[in-house]
Amino acid sequence: MSVFLSQFVDIFFVLTGYYSWKHHEKAFTENLKPSVRKTLFKKILMVIIMAILFFKFSLSYPLSSNIDPKVLSSPIWYRILHLHFTCEGQRLYYYIPWTLSDVVNNASGFGFSGYDEKGEPKWDLLTNINILELETSTSMKHLIDNWHIQTNNWLRSVLFERLPKGKTLGVFFISCLWHGFYPGYYFSFVYSALVIYVGRGIRRNIRPKFLHNKFLSFIYSIIGWVVTQLLIAYIVCPFFLLNFESSIKFLNSFYWIGHIIIGFLMIILPKQSFKSKFS
Repeated sequence: MSVFLSQFVDIFFVLTGYYSWKHHEKAFTENLKPSVRKTLFKKILMVIIMAILFFKFSLSYPLSSNIDPKVLSSPIWYRILHLHFTCEGQRLYYYIPWTLSDVVNNASGFGFSGYDEKGEPKWDLLTNINILELETSTSMKHLIDNWHIQTNNWLRSVLFERLPKGKTLGVFFISCLWHGFYPGYYFSFVYSALVIYVGRGIRRNIRPKFLHNKFLSFIYSIIGWVVTQLLIAYIVCPFFLLNFESSIKFLNSFYWIGHIIIGFLMIILPKQSFKSKFS
């Protein structure tokens, strides 16, 4: 039952993996090796901490507060910080159910994926979010790779690898349709595809200039982290505002600066560098 309830929070899994788990379920019950207790304790503790933060802060400062007249009349630096922290709070809305679903599946014995280099058991077969990697991401690609992991795997195998052209834009557009028809979804997903294109160009044309020096590489990582955090907040706000008027109001409040920068980079960076290596 726990496995099928996972579908309500978008936890995708391969059916053969489920059958394999069912076949060995008795063995997992009778012999607690590999042990899941340590993993369960960590994940349950994470859920409790995140739930406290969510109910204490996130509900009081929703993303929709970014178009509140009081916030819009504040200085730009305050609005940027407000946008960032409300985005952080909104992410808890996903972290909690995805981690809790992972707990339930792991407790039933489903989710074991092998051992790491230290010989410790890994219970991440159904993990849908890598919180530490996501929060420290220095690029949009790295962030997306650690967000909605199981669905990303499905989109890659079913759509991305099969589309003859326009793979990235095609996947993001299908994601729009999957979520629904609110204009905010299309503002967010189509813009995200453009950001991914530009990110490829930056990694291939600008990033190599910083890698020959440790200090410059560190500076590049810091700048990348700050930009990624600001970008994801700018991207997702229309997603949660949903309707056209609210999305436009938010984008107008920031003078469409994210779109202008991405548009400028798409003009000056070599077009060939935007292509996926799988194209």
